[in-house]
Amino acid sequence: MSHLEETQVIPVVSDAEPVVETPVVDPEPEPVEEPAATGRHHAVVDEPAAGDEPTAGPVATPAEDEPADVADASHLEETQVIPVVTDAEPPFAAPADRAPAPVEEPVEPVENGRHHAPAEEPAEDTRDEPAAVSQEVPVEPAAVSQEAPAEEAEPVVAAPTAIEKPVTPTGFDNARLNRLLEFVVRQEPRLSWAIGDRADGTTVLVTDLAHGWIPSGISLPAGVRLLEPERRGGRVAALIGDTARVVTYAPGDSLRRSADFAATRSSVEPRQLPAIDDLARVLSQATRAHAELPKIVTRLADATAAGTFVVDQEVDVLRVHLDTARYQLLVQYPNVNPGLLLKCMLMAATEGIASGDTVSANYHLAWYRMLAGSTPGG
Repeated sequence: MSHLEETQVIPVVSDAEPVVETPVVDPEPEPVEEPAATGRHHAVVDEPAAGDEPTAGPVATPAEDEPADVADASHLEETQVIPVVTDAEPPFAAPADRAPAPVEEPVEPVENGRHHAPAEEPAEDTRDEPAAVSQEVPVEPAAVSQEAPAEEAEPVVAAPTAIEKPVTPTGFDNARLNRLLEFVVRQEPRLSWAIGDRADGTTVLVTDLAHGWIPSGISLPAGVRLLEPERRGGRVAALIGDTARVVTYAPGDSLRRSADFAATRSSVEPRQLPAIDDLARVLSQATRAHAELPKIVTRLADATAAGTFVVDQEVDVLRVHLDTARYQLLVQYPNVNPGLLLKCMLMAATEGIASGDTVSANYHLAWYRMLAGSTPGG
């Protein structure tokens, strides 16, 4: 019974249960006979391993301080669990320092004889707690990593957009203006020209032939505007006024060739002006006031006012007279004869209305009325 008492203290080491792998089953007759007298023979079935526990005898020496009364039969049940632990001497060495504290606890529950079960439960709880802590730790950096890229993305977008916008349009507009200027210079290189973009975005095309008037026979590029009828003086740079950028040409200047010149399209819209009421009648009366005009001019003007049919051959004859007058006018440039200028305007208006181009007819007649200072027949 003395060895049984010593082994009863070993349950304190029962915390190292994982050593169950090497149970020693060496049946010894001596411990089997003694517990039979106590009436606890069923517990002895597991106890044969206790015979090997003489090696644990010296380890259990700190339990000698316990009272000798602990030799109850209930301790036999406790020793049934001990044989599994006796082989695991290495794990016992670690808790050896902790032995003084747990030795006091089993003294009281020895009477119950089931102290080992509650001793294991708190050990399992302590193992679960660190697992929960490890789960919380990665959660915090994950939240921080999500916020960091969101803050960095905001300043990156604003900087590049504001810098690139003003650079690209300048080069593009200069090339565009040069292409539009080339379109008219090729048709009439004997005149001075200017084209520029105003602050409101409109592109203005001017020449200094007669206050900004552009003669007939010159196709105009789409997308430009012309000066409205008004008496002006000065060269093209003064006529065009304030512009954000301007390109000019003077007779004799070298013409810069545009790679995309073929993309330029002509249009009659640049000559668009407020419509004159009863355009055909006003034009007919204006031609009658100038007896020096060729007869074909008055005849075609009267025919259009009356709504009669106009023969194409007559229109061709009118164009011949118009080309002659325009040539004489350009020869006088820059000091043109005012009378010749008015005759060219009336002939150009008549050619336009006779050919069905009312926009051009309205443009030339509007300039004539402004420069003549009167409204014949109106």
